[in-house]
Amino acid sequence: MTPKMVDREQKRLQIIGSAFNVLRDKGYMDTKMSDIAEAVGIGKGTLYEYFANKEELVAATVETMIRLSQDSIYRELDAIADPEEKLRRFIRLLAEAFGEESGLFRLFIEIVRGSGGGGGRFERMDYLAEAYKRTTNKVEAILKEGIDKGVFRKVDVPSTAVLLVCIMDGLQLPYGLDRKSVDVKKVNGVVEEMVFSYLK
Repeated sequence: MTPKMVDREQKRLQIIGSAFNVLRDKGYMDTKMSDIAEAVGIGKGTLYEYFANKEELVAATVETMIRLSQDSIYRELDAIADPEEKLRRFIRLLAEAFGEESGLFRLFIEIVRGSGGGGGRFERMDYLAEAYKRTTNKVEAILKEGIDKGVFRKVDVPSTAVLLVCIMDGLQLPYGLDRKSVDVKKVNGVVEEMVFSYLK
């Protein structure tokens, strides 16, 4: 990319980071483009040079935050050689991410409620499908590696990966709505016990 393109992408990411903070604090419905422009330190007209409307900006924000979270988790997993430890770390990292991403999850719920079926990109949610597929692919790779190395018994890899991802994703709903309703450390221990009792 040319320096100009790099600068534009950096500014776009800066806008997205500020947008997330504003949306997390004010909520989707109460956030205006002018609020985000003010947080970034640019004029509202300049903001529209990057994003056509609030829906496009919010969709880009959710998509980017999910991708950055996944990238961080996957980099750590790739540094672990043992498949069992890699899978245990995956479960723990997802559990740890609950606290960091609870604001993102609450924002997502509010978006679904507030978009009213006219959200364009909100209706397709294609980036969520991509994120889900990326996660299941990662779990499948860990399971296959464990089976090949004799660490895990032979199982239905695609179904097991889907089930594990659904368990972890499903825990975000009660935790995102009410943190006190879920003891993440205890639940994490139960999930690990269930998963490895099945895989061994």
